Amino acid sequence: MKKNLTDARSFAGTLKNSDHRLVRANLDFQIKPIRKYSGKKINKFYTNLLQDEETKAKFQAHADQLLSNNKKNPPSTPQAALDNINTTLLEAAKETLPPIIQKHANRFSPEIEKLSKQQKEIRLSINNTNNDETNKKLKAERNKLLHQIKVKSLENANNRIDNLVEEIQNCNSGSAQMYQDVKAIFRKPTRPITVKNKEGALVENDNEKARILKDYFSEKYNGTRIEPFTKKGELNNPITPEEVRKALASLSNNKAPGPDGIQVELLKSAPPSVIEELAETFNNTFIQGQTTNIGNGTLILLQKPGKPTGPPANLRPTVLLPVARKILSLITFNRMKEKVDSYLSPSQAGFRQNRSTAGIAWSRWNLFGHILRHPIDIPANLAMKAYFDPSNKPGCRGKSPINLPKLLDEDLEIYEKPTTVQNQIIQLDHCYQHRLKLKTNKDLDRLIEIAQNRDNWKVMAQQIAERRQAETRQPTN
Repeated sequence: MKKNLTDARSFAGTLKNSDHRLVRANLDFQIKPIRKYSGKKINKFYTNLLQDEETKAKFQAHADQLLSNNKKNPPSTPQAALDNINTTLLEAAKETLPPIIQKHANRFSPEIEKLSKQQKEIRLSINNTNNDETNKKLKAERNKLLHQIKVKSLENANNRIDNLVEEIQNCNSGSAQMYQDVKAIFRKPTRPITVKNKEGALVENDNEKARILKDYFSEKYNGTRIEPFTKKGELNNPITPEEVRKALASLSNNKAPGPDGIQVELLKSAPPSVIEELAETFNNTFIQGQTTNIGNGTLILLQKPGKPTGPPANLRPTVLLPVARKILSLITFNRMKEKVDSYLSPSQAGFRQNRSTAGIAWSRWNLFGHILRHPIDIPANLAMKAYFDPSNKPGCRGKSPINLPKLLDEDLEIYEKPTTVQNQIIQLDHCYQHRLKLKTNKDLDRLIEIAQNRDNWKVMAQQIAERRQAETRQPTN
């Protein structure tokens, strides 16, 4: 699959052909013309109705019938087979599920649109005029128009909220409609994206905006550091329908569909024949060495808060991917995950299964003990000695930073905390200076002495990890 899968070799220098990274795929961003909304558009279905067994049975029956009819002329390419599956799901959904009709309310009156065009023309005149007196007059005229737009927009917004509140008060169709109306009240309007070209000039044409954004993000995400996977042939372990079902089960519901328009709930409720057909399509992709369009995605851009508008780098990209792409990526990731633990270090706890807070704390103290057993003149020990030396400690303004010695001291505080009432009574008679802590050079010397006994240090590190995990799981008041 040339554009869909690439060899996931590590950037850290390992020669392994698999790594803990997800499979990378090139995205094919396509420019679509920006059109004004005209009428109602159907793009999703009420898939929550598939929880009803009767509705689900009807959906599966329609999908089975459509798929069997299409098999009379079997597809010759993996792309045709994938299109056949998508068409089957959409047609079956149209037959059994009601569509979601999204209402695009026009929040701007014709009067506001007219004022907006006028202020835009004045703004362009200001940018193209070098005369200070003329600019001053144009700015005053534009400010008057902006004030009128603000007053009219506020009036329209208040009328819209009043209508929604009245609809909530008169709602008789259940809590679902009430929830949608309340959500609409607090929804913020989407602002148009501002784009500047390389010279810093503001781009007004929508097609030019789309071209600049496509070139920027295509260059950023379609790098050439990894060569595409071009091997052609049957997989040693073909993808099975069980792997497809496992990947589907890990996908969340109620997510926006990708460019194929397939909601994940449709595939989750699909009959076994569709799942088997999808697994066979994945395998044929590798056997025939032909790419599919699962690398395509719908690019959505949002302005980063606190960043200046204009540069594409200040936009936060979100790509809506096809469900088939997500399934294939998860299947690949699940296969890689089983092999990763065999060559990763036992001390690595981050981003590993069943290795959360306890594993991280254990790794931290295991490494700390290893350093303490080294000679005192190594850079790490000299740095710790200097840290606890009051004469070398520089002044610090404001809040002190959270660093490793402070984190280790917090671990010791949790470790020394009494776990039962009996232990608490015993520790009342225990002098404070005998408790383990990490605040001075004397505390560090005591830990160095303990670290020389590897077995005792391992027991202490394990207990610290367990108590840190228990402390994390305690509910907060």
